[in-house]
Amino acid sequence: MVKMSPLRSSNIESVGYDAGSHELHGTFKGGINYVYQGVDEITHQNFIESDSPGAFLHRNIKDRFNFRKE
Repeated sequence: MVKMSPLRSSNIESVGYDAGSHELHGTFKGGINYVYQGVDEITHQNFIESDSPGAFLHRNIKDRFNFRKE
């Protein structure tokens, strides 16, 4: 299981990253979980350090990486 950390965001509750599988895990408000596949470590780092994680997700992750809902 990936360790999840809280994220300061109005829409994203917590995030975790598995460097071995390059999977970015996100839990959204309301309890919906997504796993984005093939995310590199730099993108993950930029995501968690961004001023607006939700905007970063929509601009740089959402339509660029395959995902599954868990």
